[in-house]
Amino acid sequence: MQVFSRAARVLEPSGEQMTVGTALSLINQVLDELVLDANAELDEPSRCVAKWFEQFGFGEGPFDSLELPARSANVIVDELSKLELIEARGGRARARAADELLAAYARDSQRPLSTWAATLVLAAALGEEGEAEAARWYRRLDAATIEGVRELCYRCYLVASRRDSAQDAQLFNALVASLPAIASRASDEHGHQARLDEAL
Repeated sequence: MQVFSRAARVLEPSGEQMTVGTALSLINQVLDELVLDANAELDEPSRCVAKWFEQFGFGEGPFDSLELPARSANVIVDELSKLELIEARGGRARARAADELLAAYARDSQRPLSTWAATLVLAAALGEEGEAEAARWYRRLDAATIEGVRELCYRCYLVASRRDSAQDAQLFNALVASLPAIASRASDEHGHQARLDEAL
């Protein structure tokens, strides 16, 4: 992007001036490569569901389309169903929505959260109950998962924006914008609880 913003004009290899459309296409290609690099840091189930989301968002798609991302992420499709990340039936599949994951993980609060589940649970908690509830879930996450949540929000926001899915883009944008406040609140409440424990 620096090349395009610093130079008065940019030339194609043929010597012709590069169009704005071509420049934007090249910038988006580099952004996609960066997003794919970030994908390598995700746990296997999250990597698989993120690939599914790129194709179908939260909508339904053919079950067979789940096989390739599952294989490339080294995940068994049944595992995604057991983790309640994907709903599959009748030859169709879909990624579960944020509110569905919040309800599922609230029923079993000791269940470990994948990065995908953590992202959607935090987003739903924030949207339904605000920063205090999101902070309660945030305290369960380790540093690697928190960083994964941040990266996944950026990635899914870009995907949703390109798909013209304003509601999905807003879900991820609201979470990433609120993460600093959620982290601060989680830290403050954890410190307050520690002081209470010491006083007892």
